[in-house]
Amino acid sequence: MKINRILMNIIIFFWFFSLNSMQIGESVILSEREILENLDQIDEINNENLSFLGINLSDLQIEKIVQKCKKLQSITLLAPCKKIVGYSDPIIITDYGFCKIAEYCKNLKSINFGFCDQITDSTVLAFAQNCKFLQKIDFSCCDKITDQSIISLVKNCKAYYYINADNFTTFVSNIRDISLSGCINITDQAINEIAHNCRFLESIAFSGCDNVSEHVIMQLLRYCPSLKKIYLSRKIISEQLCQEFSKYEDLEVYCLF
Repeated sequence: MKINRILMNIIIFFWFFSLNSMQIGESVILSEREILENLDQIDEINNENLSFLGINLSDLQIEKIVQKCKKLQSITLLAPCKKIVGYSDPIIITDYGFCKIAEYCKNLKSINFGFCDQITDSTVLAFAQNCKFLQKIDFSCCDKITDQSIISLVKNCKAYYYINADNFTTFVSNIRDISLSGCINITDQAINEIAHNCRFLESIAFSGCDNVSEHVIMQLLRYCPSLKKIYLSRKIISEQLCQEFSKYEDLEVYCLF
């Protein structure tokens, strides 16, 4: 009996530790009630990184989690819209839930919401208004996003300043890495603003964005001296553009679709 009690205490300890560290895996599906009740026992989650891969979470669940994650710097939510056993309909996070992430986690530097196709401009605008330190952004295949919100994002995520050759000081975007592949409503307008506002940009992806032209790629090459990787659609590539790419020895170009 004593051994069993010790064993039970060890199990409880590791259960609570795993909960406190918020490592939630796809193999363990917790109900909304379970997550909320357990979170009530924790005053603050000190994690700087959270990753939910293929997990089904509701707006209420994600709000309850991020309320306790004010130190969070990186969050990944990949396609949280799969149907799971015990529910008649898929559980998804809507703009409301994503906006709550932006509201409570203002120190975020990295967001990865790839394939969360329920995201609209409302989510992007919330991050533009609240998260000035964003450096890495992934909205791949979020096909409801338009130029308007991306332009607002790159213009508002400015926490560092740059002094040019004329000693003129200007605030510039922190964004180093942005992926908009599969965002079919993105056009030259958004990419042009990225080129002119993201001086420290190192990687950009817009493969599958058929409304992006060769002209704005030239703008990226001209105004983003730190650019190392470009992911773009094969149909954009021309002989002239290939010649231009050849001038940049450190540049890696990936042609997709």
